[in-house]
Amino acid sequence: MDFSKGRAIDVPPKAHTFNEHDILGDLDRDEKGNVVVIKDSQGTFRDKRGNLTNQKGYLLDKKTYAIVDKYNSLTMFN
Repeated sequence: MDFSKGRAIDVPPKAHTFNEHDILGDLDRDEKGNVVVIKDSQGTFRDKRGNLTNQKGYLLDKKTYAIVDKYNSLTMFN
């Protein structure tokens, strides 16, 4: 499977019952405050610690590619 483009789940603002910082990888921000995503040599999105992310910088499970919480690695969305 090629996940070089990453995967995104657009969640309506009213559905946010979590803090976005809990699912963001270790990434820098630009001067406007936007997350600066990193692609490795294979085109896969990763954070500064090498964790798998999507194009928005959300942490992904290595096996299922589901968005996970950075503190306990639990899947955030079903």
